Amino acid sequence: MEEIKENLKEIIKKHHDLMWLMALLFVGSLGLFITTLVTLNPNVSVTNVGYGDIGGYRTGNWVNMLAFAIFAIILGILHNLLVVKVFRKKGDGLAKVLVVTSIFLLIGAFIVLIRLLGEG
Repeated sequence: MEEIKENLKEIIKKHHDLMWLMALLFVGSLGLFITTLVTLNPNVSVTNVGYGDIGGYRTGNWVNMLAFAIFAIILGILHNLLVVKVFRKKGDGLAKVLVVTSIFLLIGAFIVLIRLLGEG
């Protein structure tokens, strides 16, 4: 735990671009988490929970939509901790690649959530 704090301090002091990317990932994940919880509708018995190219939309219980909130927590917290660990082992470049990849995953999750909510 102490190593993580030291590495975070180094990222904040010396690697500002990585720090801003990590902050963007955290804020975006927080936005996905809040959006998911606000748009949950437990009064509806059946909602669209997924879609595919062949079968169309899949319906299910609203509880299945909590997967987006769990995914947001994983992206916002665990991926940032993983970035710190990668930074310690492999350096700044690979850590930036991991953060940018996580941000693209976050954007994809927002697109899927908005599409599912629009069709519901």
